[in-house]
Amino acid sequence: MYTMYYSFSNIPFHKEVPPDKLFESVSLKEGLARMEHLKRTRGIGLIAGESGSGKTSVIRAFSGNLNSSLYKVVYFPLSTVSPNDFYRGLLYGLGEIPKSKKIDMFGQIHAAILTLYKNQKITPVIVLDEMHLASNAFLDDISLLFNFYMDSENPYILCLIGLPHLLDRLRLMQFQPLEQRIVISTGTERCNLTKRRHILSTILSSPVVLRLSLSLQLLRRLLLNPAVCQGLSTISPPTL
Repeated sequence: MYTMYYSFSNIPFHKEVPPDKLFESVSLKEGLARMEHLKRTRGIGLIAGESGSGKTSVIRAFSGNLNSSLYKVVYFPLSTVSPNDFYRGLLYGLGEIPKSKKIDMFGQIHAAILTLYKNQKITPVIVLDEMHLASNAFLDDISLLFNFYMDSENPYILCLIGLPHLLDRLRLMQFQPLEQRIVISTGTERCNLTKRRHILSTILSSPVVLRLSLSLQLLRRLLLNPAVCQGLSTISPPTL
């Protein structure tokens, strides 16, 4: 194995990296800054970007810094289900046993969120991933479900994640009630040549990497290959 050959203590260029070890790109820093604003104000946030641009990395870094005694993170990536199944999945994530009727589950979700927020002083952080695949009925129900006290209070943090065309869908007349309630909206950019150079220059400035005999041909391949970017943006320099 090359890890033994170079005396690495970890495998470089892989995605199983702790949130605090993620590469601090400009996109990640901006995304975290906006998520911190959402943390203070609560409500609904939106992260949109191309595949592999770091949307989930922003959420991983954000949720990894949350105090587990003050925040409860519920991650729900199954956006292709019906509204009823979404209600059931959310209730399971909140630690509740779903009832059979939709109206009962609606009340359960409200009760569970308010119990966490008001009684236990814990803010639910609900992350809905792959929302560009969600049905119109799913999106309609989000604006209804997260309406508390005649839309005068936000006892939750809700983050919607999806590809860029999710933004176009939310601008339609049908989804204006949801779109106008979004507190923050941020985007993540696909890795371009400039970004790859920045990431590689940072990694290659590490004393560990400088000891490696990386060829110019290898560096050129890394710089010109967009597929390398996702792996690069989720790593820190390898350590001995």
